[in-house]
Amino acid sequence: MLFKRLFKHLRLIILIAVGLLLGIVIGGIYTLNQTGVNDQWRHKIAIELENLGIIADFDSLRYDPTRGMVAEGVRIYADSSRKETVARLKHLVIDVDKTKLMRGKLRVNNVSLKRAEVSMPINPNEPDGPRVVINKLQGDLYLPDKNTIEAQNVKGMVAGIHLELKANIWGKNLSKEHVQTSHHQETRINRIKVIAKIIQEISRWSWPENKPPKLKIYVEGNLDNPDSSHIDFELSASSLERDGVILSDVRVRGDYHNKLITLDQIQLDDGSGKLIARADFHPNTRKGRFEVTHCKLHLQKLTRKLLGLNPLHEVTFSTPPQITCSGEVRLDSELTPQLQLNGKINVDHFHFKGIPYQNLESELSLQGSNLFLTNLKVTHSDGEIHGRLLLKDNLIRYDAQATLPVEAYRPFITNPKITEALNKASFTKQSKIEITTTGSYSKDTPAERICSGHVRLQNFTYKEVPMRDAVADFAFVPGKNTFANIRLTFDYQDYPLRKTYGGPSSGRVDSDQVVMDLKERMVHIKNIRTTAWPAPVVRLFASKAADHCEQYRFLRPPGLSASGSFDLNQNQKRTDFKIDVHAPGSTHYRFLGETLSLKRLRGHVRIRQGRVDVSNLSFYTFQGPCKGKLTVHTIERKYAGELQWSRLHLKDIGQLYHFKNAERGLITGRIDFSGKHKNVGFFNGKGSIALERGNLFSIPMLGPLSPVIGSVLGDKNPTNEHAENASCTFAVRNGVVYSDNFLANTRSLRFTGEGKIDLNNKQMDMMVRMNARGLFSLISLPLKPLMGMFQFAGTGNISKPQWKTTIFTSPKRGKKDPIFRRPPKARVIGE
Repeated sequence: MLFKRLFKHLRLIILIAVGLLLGIVIGGIYTLNQTGVNDQWRHKIAIELENLGIIADFDSLRYDPTRGMVAEGVRIYADSSRKETVARLKHLVIDVDKTKLMRGKLRVNNVSLKRAEVSMPINPNEPDGPRVVINKLQGDLYLPDKNTIEAQNVKGMVAGIHLELKANIWGKNLSKEHVQTSHHQETRINRIKVIAKIIQEISRWSWPENKPPKLKIYVEGNLDNPDSSHIDFELSASSLERDGVILSDVRVRGDYHNKLITLDQIQLDDGSGKLIARADFHPNTRKGRFEVTHCKLHLQKLTRKLLGLNPLHEVTFSTPPQITCSGEVRLDSELTPQLQLNGKINVDHFHFKGIPYQNLESELSLQGSNLFLTNLKVTHSDGEIHGRLLLKDNLIRYDAQATLPVEAYRPFITNPKITEALNKASFTKQSKIEITTTGSYSKDTPAERICSGHVRLQNFTYKEVPMRDAVADFAFVPGKNTFANIRLTFDYQDYPLRKTYGGPSSGRVDSDQVVMDLKERMVHIKNIRTTAWPAPVVRLFASKAADHCEQYRFLRPPGLSASGSFDLNQNQKRTDFKIDVHAPGSTHYRFLGETLSLKRLRGHVRIRQGRVDVSNLSFYTFQGPCKGKLTVHTIERKYAGELQWSRLHLKDIGQLYHFKNAERGLITGRIDFSGKHKNVGFFNGKGSIALERGNLFSIPMLGPLSPVIGSVLGDKNPTNEHAENASCTFAVRNGVVYSDNFLANTRSLRFTGEGKIDLNNKQMDMMVRMNARGLFSLISLPLKPLMGMFQFAGTGNISKPQWKTTIFTSPKRGKKDPIFRRPPKARVIGE
């Protein structure tokens, strides 16, 4: 019984002790939860965390039975000096070994994050500067021993990106502070700049709220040997948007190992095509390499929207360019990328300045801002471009061979004078333009282009002059265009002179040099050599002068040599162009209503302001030599000149001008003349003319006089005799020819005359006196007692004048008139 009672008392004591102990524990836990752990325990936990490499303190620490130690107002520092706060957490759950805690020993098993928020400055030296905020942070940091930290299922949101982190980090001295050398300090500064750059770039992008980008990171490594650490990461996003640019299916996968970041996969899609690439980057040296295995992105939109650049604003792509390349990238101290790459580009169906092209392919090389395109080939439906291109800063250099149609060249021509000249040309589907050129120009002053090369144009017209071929070397500098070694081939297939008279179907012109001085507005031409019709040649430079040249109708192209200058100003004040002409064949020239045939024509032509001077002119016509000179004022359409001829055959003249009975005789004379327009009424001049050994009455205006003279001389008609000589001087005023000293002699008769011939209406009014001598005088004395003197008057149309006998009147010079004395022999005017 006693034992039984003792057992009951012992059980009661135990129950009371357990109850008291339980009450004490519960009360203690409640007290700790409400009032917090005392400073001693807080200090122990801080030391324990510090032993694990976490330098932290907190505003309060309490114990939660279900969660463990809960620290609030947590601050985590960069080192034990506690000067640089790298993170702030509202609360942190610390799981300790409870059995050891009951024995007074503190052992942290793990640290749990429950929807925590971390805010740390990008630059610890600027705590009030931009910060990285990680919110909704949760996960566990396991501490199996003092040398190991394991992170499991750590998740959070960084700048709107869903972050998932796993880590396994170990080291013998996790808490040991490492001395920050200058190299480490520089690396840290670079890391801060990179993070700031990434944060800045992320802030420019947006994405669907329910589909944020995901960043997965796995870290494993020995902190005692950081270079051996390994980090795997993967970034993925279904859609990203910035400034109207939408990227989908974005995926970046890579790792960090041995101080090298490797991106094994870079992939994205902009709706036009995909980018597939890989790269690596060395953070310490800020250098990296990359390789783009496939790229068909909308380059125009990306460069314009993302980079603020619009280098391709004159290009419109029907399909995205396809690019493959590899290269290197280097970040300067401001993290501005400097690229160096080599690759290839291929573009199908695009427009450049409104001109459609079928394809472009080229090797490309980029060094910084300098772009090289080599083995460039651009295909047009009617031609190609081959060459290379360099874009260096604001300078563009090129080397190209092109066979494009004319419309495709126009966008490349910035010189307004070249454009103006090109507008004067006409091209057909058969036309071809081949250019080989090397040149350069600045983007700021594209019109000031420097280039040289070789050009060939085929089957075109310039200023309505058909050309089969035009070949030249050229050199363009600002204000001056020079062409050299020029060869022009004219197309005479439809040229009126060829169609009329026959001749070659083409003509060639060679010239040493043509210089277009755009500042002085002058064209200088050196040493033109050709066998070609002159009018088409002159028309290339001076249309009005060419119109005058058309009056000389060369049956065959003459030989020409020329040099000089043309003034491009409207007044043409400084124009001075000289041409030497040599035409072995025949040349037709309209004169007095009929076409003269000129042979062995030679002359020197000088074209100046509004005038054409022809000097040293010589030719043969009517089987006799002629020479002279001529000045034509092309603006006022006036002309003046002089002409000499010797022993022209009257028979040939009669055949041309329809003289009857003009079977023989030689005519010599000269004339100084002037006129205006083609109106005979403005024709003026003076001269002299002589006839030898010819039938005086074969001249149309004197022909009808023959029967009148015969009627007074009976059967002794003198008109069948040859004139020993005949001559007169004359003056032409407003198209009317005046003469008062006509003198002619045959072996038996002497004639003098005076009068006028109106070339405007082809009317004449003449008086001819006759002195019959010898046998004819004896016969006539019974009829005309006045010493055999006769007088005749002729009027009417010069082709059919009416002659009649009139009463003999005394000449103006009286007895001094040649009719009263033995006439001298007709004067022959020399060449």
